[in-house]
Amino acid sequence: MFLTQPRSIDLGRKLQQHNQIMSLFTQKLLPKNNNFQKNSTEPTDPPNTLINRNWQKEDYIGLSILLFSLIAAISFFSRRFEYALIFALTLSIILIAFFLTV
Repeated sequence: MFLTQPRSIDLGRKLQQHNQIMSLFTQKLLPKNNNFQKNSTEPTDPPNTLINRNWQKEDYIGLSILLFSLIAAISFFSRRFEYALIFALTLSIILIAFFLTV
């Protein structure tokens, strides 16, 4: 009654052929043993030249001098604003220290 084979048998045969071809392909490409030797000369990371660690103390000293001169200049104009600025900076330093330790 059927002149051709049903589709399910045809698809199964094609899948089986495909698996055989892929197994031959991978057998030739992959090595037999899985003991890959590690390269003994691994490249080391170069030092990060974007971060200059030698100037950190000088930066903090310069920033402190700039901060105190800013407070002194503001205190020349308004005493209330100076107190508000000192309060805000003190509170910021305390919060930064708290969150860095937690």
